[in-house]
Amino acid sequence: MTKRDYYEVLGVPRSAYEIQIKKAYRKLARKYHPDVNPDDPQAEEKFKEATEAYEVLSNTEKRRQYDMFGHTAFGDSYRPEWSSVSSIFREFGFGIDDFFLRDMFDFFREPTFRTRVRVRTEVWSIPGDDILERINILFKQAAFGIKKDLEYEKYETCEKCGGSGSIDGELTSCPNCGGAGEIRTTRQTMLGTMISTRTCSNCRGTGRIIAKPCSNCNAQGRVLEKVKLKINVPPGVSEGTRLKVSGKGNAGIRGGGYGDLYIHIKVTPHKLFVRDGYNIFSKKEISFYEAALGSKVLVETLNGKEKMDIVPGTESGEKIRLKSKGVQHLGRDIKGDHIIEIIVRTPSKMTKKEIKLLQEIAKEKGLEVGNGTLDFLTKIKKAFKT
Repeated sequence: MTKRDYYEVLGVPRSAYEIQIKKAYRKLARKYHPDVNPDDPQAEEKFKEATEAYEVLSNTEKRRQYDMFGHTAFGDSYRPEWSSVSSIFREFGFGIDDFFLRDMFDFFREPTFRTRVRVRTEVWSIPGDDILERINILFKQAAFGIKKDLEYEKYETCEKCGGSGSIDGELTSCPNCGGAGEIRTTRQTMLGTMISTRTCSNCRGTGRIIAKPCSNCNAQGRVLEKVKLKINVPPGVSEGTRLKVSGKGNAGIRGGGYGDLYIHIKVTPHKLFVRDGYNIFSKKEISFYEAALGSKVLVETLNGKEKMDIVPGTESGEKIRLKSKGVQHLGRDIKGDHIIEIIVRTPSKMTKKEIKLLQEIAKEKGLEVGNGTLDFLTKIKKAFKT
């Protein structure tokens, strides 16, 4: 059977961020989880399909290969290693042996008759979700780095119960499964008595429930709060850069670990500078005389005003490169360049002395020039053009 596109399976665009891929998989995994659909083989297949897609797209190198070559990058019969799948289940707080997952992902082999061994594990805690926030910074702040204060909402561990969800920390036997952690069903068939089991949804397979739920967090072990955090924006970030702050996402349920915080950077454009990679581009207007005779002019750079040499005979459109005057490379101690385009301004108004001197120069070069003023007809034409 032809495999579906992994991005289509998870329902995300090809440009999706890591956090979007993670959230999409979490949603599908919970929807098609074997505990939720104990007797639905189609849900089981969709669960496996989503897990395989996430296993590839959550890995930077595998995703790069898949984007370039599609399924042929690994072969049409590619199936993830069990160690990779089990690490995904641990990441999302799924009990690995609790609902036959080891057996299900053995891995996509043709069905065989085999005995399923069920070992109940603790899956009481659920890891917290990641959070995506955005901050705006100025052009120069992106170039030099800055510390920014961020205020956002997140789930924090409940102080009243210490994150356990229980007032006294005690658990009692689950009344639904009698402490077994699973619900067993027996039915008679023409082949004899058939016994099937499924994880108890009331206790999530632990066999225990909270005796005295915490009223402050509704037994979740976490509460929603506004928090403040100082974000260290390093030099060299650009529009769209994402910064990861580990452990600053949502607290998990009933003691589950914290997710991560992702910061999306938005940079306000500069009125003089344009950035391309780590290089800076700007324009400098100079006079006809400075271009012809050479000069030293003041130019605006990221570090303030600096003097720049204009060599004699410089033409409009020429570019002067100021080495290492651009933006620092992200995470590296080197800088790009500042490239300045020269715009030569032709004088529109001149004194009689200036006109006379230029006429003398033109005469020496054998050039036929005007008297430096517009005649009446030319002025009329120019007025209509504007």
